[in-house]
Amino acid sequence: MLKVLFITIFLILQSFSSFGNPKGKGIICVEGDYLENLDKLSDKEDLLYKEEKNPKIIGFSFLDDKVIFTYLDKKNDDVVMLKSPPLLFKTTTKIIEWGGGVDLRWELDRKTLKLKEISKTKITYEYQCKVFSKDDYSDRMEEYRDLVQQFFDEELKKLDNKI
Repeated sequence: MLKVLFITIFLILQSFSSFGNPKGKGIICVEGDYLENLDKLSDKEDLLYKEEKNPKIIGFSFLDDKVIFTYLDKKNDDVVMLKSPPLLFKTTTKIIEWGGGVDLRWELDRKTLKLKEISKTKITYEYQCKVFSKDDYSDRMEEYRDLVQQFFDEELKKLDNKI
């Protein structure tokens, strides 16, 4: 009986350690307050770019001790998903941080899921994020890519271009 109790306690404690662990998860982040209304927006071009032509929908997948940045971009008439090389991330009890040194880094608040893009020492953009399992993350990013592609396809049709 004591053995069964010990095994049960051990298994319960093991499950707590993975609760807030980012490994094997992905986050999709959107600038401003678009997150809850992402699929309902009428101006889908706004989803793709900010004023400086940076992506509004961005994603990060956490693998072991590295993170991969994914964003939507336009290549000719196609919307594509581009990915960065893997970057190391580090965690504390309050934040997850990664990036390419002092020039550009990311800081995610683990409780609020607010993401800060920091250039040198200045916060350049703030995003609100949502956590997904690895599979759901990939599916959702692909859905957003398709959504924005549909917008551009509709815009091309309206122009009545010959080629």
